[in-house]
Amino acid sequence: MSKLAFLFPGQGSQYVGMGKAFWNDFTIAKHLFEEANETLGFDLKQMCFNGSSMELTQTLNAQPAILTVSVIAFQIYMQEIGVEPVYAAGHSLGEYSALVCSGKLAFADALKLVRLRGELMQAASDSETGAMAAVIGESRDALETLCHHISTSKQPVVVACYNSPTQNVISGHRSAVHKVVEQLQQKKIKTVFLKVSAPFHCPLMLEASNALFNELSKFKYNEWKWPVISNVTALPYGHNDSLAELLRQQMIAPVRWMDTLHFLHQQGIGNFVELGPKKVLSELVKESIASAHTYPMTGPDLLPDIARRFAGKEERFREGFEWMEACWNLAVTTRNRNWNQEEYVRDVVENCNRMKEIIQGIKNAEASPTSDQVHMMLQLLETVLKAKKLSEEEKDRIMKKLG
Repeated sequence: MSKLAFLFPGQGSQYVGMGKAFWNDFTIAKHLFEEANETLGFDLKQMCFNGSSMELTQTLNAQPAILTVSVIAFQIYMQEIGVEPVYAAGHSLGEYSALVCSGKLAFADALKLVRLRGELMQAASDSETGAMAAVIGESRDALETLCHHISTSKQPVVVACYNSPTQNVISGHRSAVHKVVEQLQQKKIKTVFLKVSAPFHCPLMLEASNALFNELSKFKYNEWKWPVISNVTALPYGHNDSLAELLRQQMIAPVRWMDTLHFLHQQGIGNFVELGPKKVLSELVKESIASAHTYPMTGPDLLPDIARRFAGKEERFREGFEWMEACWNLAVTTRNRNWNQEEYVRDVVENCNRMKEIIQGIKNAEASPTSDQVHMMLQLLETVLKAKKLSEEEKDRIMKKLG
């Protein structure tokens, strides 16, 4: 079984009606929307279900709305399926969702932070001053060079998101972004302006990032349930990393999403569950990792399919792992009748240690045992039983216990 990672979407995934199907079917969704309403001081549920698209797209509203729906999707997934990830990662705002679901940050605290983050971003540079545009088909290096030539200290434009081999996002002063887009269009490169109310991940957010940093230091942070990847480094947060500092940098630094996916792929991650509205990140995964399996959980109707895919794999892994452990337990606990210390260490102790190493390798990989591993385990067990001077009848009886 390939390892699993959770992915959490960022701004742009919002739409009117999101989360309603979860609310209709699951009590936990009702509780979380109620908590969000109480924490924020307004009816977020009403905005998500029946508000206007323009209102929901406002950064200060979109961020807590997407966070809430993402956490709801996560809670329902854990309740109904429960297969845990090896890593979690979120795109921009989605990093906060990942931090909540990893246990690092309380849901109510995250709501306050992302609401403030949205307010600060919107105040720093509104849609009249700034803009963002997706660029499809231009190389990373060429896009960086073009932005560098057009950008000025007063009218900056930078690559804000490295999303996939074919898609990047630029952000900055509206005039500079339009100049980049015009030159790209002359080269027949596809561009799409994004429906956002402020330009994210660019120098225009510097003042906002410093203000957010002051607030981040006031909150309590808990232990991790699993590692979360930082957008800034494209690596898991380390013990010595400052969460507040990296989240401050995240507002002005590019989202290294493609590097994040490559890191996860190198760690053996082959399954991705996207938790939140829409399936933008699942599409980006497919562009970056051809062999990956993606499972966007955008609504309760997708739960049965995800459950079928993961439950069977988890059951096979558990059964295979338990069988391997049973072999090791029989090797260790069977009575010894060999009092030659040298033979005992060489043929019993060392082989039992080899069995334990195989089991640990299977556990780390979260993969069902291969036929070679099963064969090796049986050979090691037989060697141990023989070294312990068991009779053939005793060995047969023990081996039958394994089925």
